[in-house]
Amino acid sequence: MAAEDYEPGAAKQDPATGAVAVRTVFPDVEGLHDRQWGVMTTSNGGHYATYDRIKHWLNLNQIPGDPDPDVYVGAPPEESIPV
Repeated sequence: MAAEDYEPGAAKQDPATGAVAVRTVFPDVEGLHDRQWGVMTTSNGGHYATYDRIKHWLNLNQIPGDPDPDVYVGAPPEESIPV
């Protein structure tokens, strides 16, 4: 998977810290790739992150194009648990 596989509004969560990332509208192009995900934390506020930084976090909502209509928690989708 890559950043462009996620629609704006897709969400991921770091299970270790509880931080949540939301896919922004910024494309994966030079100069904007570091703003692909808006991250909010409970300890140090918000910041932007690249997909590489959050790609192993849990998926909190369905990924467009996923053949299973259920919403998943976990990544990658084929190893996720339907909720």
